[in-house]
Amino acid sequence: MKQAIIPKKLNLSRSIAMLSPADIDYEESMCTLRYAARVKYIKNCVKINVEEKGLIEGFELEIAELQQKLMELSMSEQKREQKRKERAVSAEEKERQKQTALELEKTEKMKAELEEKMALIQKKILVGGENLLEKAQQQVFFLESSAAELESLDKSHQQLEEQLNKKAAEKIDVEEQYSSLQEEDLGLTKKIKKVQAFIKDAKEEHSDKEREYQRDLEALFDNNRLLVRETQLANLIIDSYIPQEYLKKILTHLIWNNETQEYQMRGVAYTGNNMRKQQNTSAEIFTPVKFEMKQVYHKYPEKKREKRSMIKSFSAIPKSQIPVPIKKRNLRSVTSSMSKYWALNRNQEIKE
Repeated sequence: MKQAIIPKKLNLSRSIAMLSPADIDYEESMCTLRYAARVKYIKNCVKINVEEKGLIEGFELEIAELQQKLMELSMSEQKREQKRKERAVSAEEKERQKQTALELEKTEKMKAELEEKMALIQKKILVGGENLLEKAQQQVFFLESSAAELESLDKSHQQLEEQLNKKAAEKIDVEEQYSSLQEEDLGLTKKIKKVQAFIKDAKEEHSDKEREYQRDLEALFDNNRLLVRETQLANLIIDSYIPQEYLKKILTHLIWNNETQEYQMRGVAYTGNNMRKQQNTSAEIFTPVKFEMKQVYHKYPEKKREKRSMIKSFSAIPKSQIPVPIKKRNLRSVTSSMSKYWALNRNQEIKE
């Protein structure tokens, strides 16, 4: 970083530190972070060595001038030699030859002096075993290469900025899509909650109806069992104590009452104790008898219910308490035992 050469006053450099989230690479990542922290505070300022460059240019100019002088001297020597060959040897020529010899000596001395100067200049250029010309050329090459690298870095930086802008735009689009998806998710969750609440209510209603149906079914089964038991008991009583002739007469005189929803004997209100009660009341009050059929028929179901409850209570008697089978006893004994048992149960219910 410190040896970076850039043709600017301030060296602006960028460093990228690669880190790893693994526990194994913890020390290495810490070292990279420390290095990046140190690099951040490094500031390089490039200083162009103008004095050395001026000296080198001056030396180059002197060398070029000396080379020109040598070339001129060599050219003058060749011309003089040609003139000497052409001219005849004479005293004047001898003198001239002497002069030329002296001039040659002078020129050789000048040449030697120039060569010495060139050697001294080359020694001055070579400092510390390094050629300053080559070093200057290298520096120029490095400057040109660094400028090219800077241009390429600027281009790559621009490309990276464009990519970052594209990524930012894509990120904004993704965030908008994500927000719309979140809104859809919220709406779907609300709908799911509503549907779940409806399903829960429907399940509860279904379970309630199922329980009601089960209770109704159990009640129907119980009622069916009671009816079967009553029918079996009625059939047993009919088969045991009612002759077939009277049974046929009873069946012929049965009618269905729509109000009470029961079978009734035709003209039962005008038979037996019903007629006696009406006659007694008429004798005491001394008023003409008025038969109200509806009252009699309204009271009739209560008697039927009492008889039915009596039959149920009799059917609930355990067999151990019945001393003699029903078939071996006559109708009077059976009815008397039934009435006694029913009266006892009725008194207990009234006391309670």
